Amino acid sequence: MGFIRFFRSLANPKILGEEVIDSIEKSFYKFGEQMKGEDIHFILANVWLKRRMLHGEKVNNEFGKTIAMNETYLFACLPPPMCAKALGIYMIKKEAPQVLEKHPEFLQEFNRIMAPVMKAADDGTIDSLYKKYNPHLAV
Repeated sequence: MGFIRFFRSLANPKILGEEVIDSIEKSFYKFGEQMKGEDIHFILANVWLKRRMLHGEKVNNEFGKTIAMNETYLFACLPPPMCAKALGIYMIKKEAPQVLEKHPEFLQEFNRIMAPVMKAADDGTIDSLYKKYNPHLAV
């Protein structure tokens, strides 16, 4: 994030939301390059862990890794870059819910992105959707 954009994000919730999403997407691609051959879920969980650690949470342990896998499961049922964008919007909800109150378009986009995953969860095909993007981790 540029210096000026950082200060603008402090006063403008929409810019803050865009910066959260952008940060998550950049981390996703960076980890993806470093972890070639890993499933999307593993990469998303590492992005989640990094983000939580940057916020001072002590999650770099087995319990934290389990939480990261649980928190990112549904997003791992989406292809890139949608999986990272959905995680980014989810992180806005966790870190700055006031952004969603002032800019519901983020939540609308989240619902649009997640619609096929929610449909798969409802109709019982979530496991096959997960396996499509996570062949090594799928059981």
